[in-house]
Amino acid sequence: PIVISAISPHTTVLSLLDDPSGWGDLGPKMKRKPMRGRAFKVVLALDGMPRYAAATSDEDATSFACAQFRIAPTLDYIEEAHTDMLLGRLSHKPVIWGLCPSMTSPVLAPAGKHVLSLNVGNAPYRLREGTWEQQRDVFAKRTIAKLAEYMPSLPGLIRDYRVVDPTQFEREFGLVEANITH
Repeated sequence: PIVISAISPHTTVLSLLDDPSGWGDLGPKMKRKPMRGRAFKVVLALDGMPRYAAATSDEDATSFACAQFRIAPTLDYIEEAHTDMLLGRLSHKPVIWGLCPSMTSPVLAPAGKHVLSLNVGNAPYRLREGTWEQQRDVFAKRTIAKLAEYMPSLPGLIRDYRVVDPTQFEREFGLVEANITH
């Protein structure tokens, strides 16, 4: 009588049982419910520590680089980013959550190098134009350009990068429609 699941309700209800009729009304509800995921990730391999323009000393720069950050400067910015996502557009205003984990865990990168992990919270699962295979680098570059407004030296530090787009989140991690919270 009790089901405990740590996976998507869509997967739990619609895929795990051979006969989903045992779920009663829940099965049809799950089929109708949109997931509206929006996960997009960019991981940057850097040739040095990222430095914020606001850092006024080397001590500030190191302290800031160790902190988790958000790029979502105003409510209007967030609303426009969300609207773009709902309309299936790649926003010019990515909402970014980031962290440079190699600052506090140096084993994640060679000495003097760093890893910068960026999660973008407004990537539409369904694009109005094109496919994610065609557009993932476009959105990654927009994300990097936005972050460079706060870290001007960032583009020159990037040695390489990897992107995980919404369709990859679904395919590789089972996150239905890239919904990281199920």
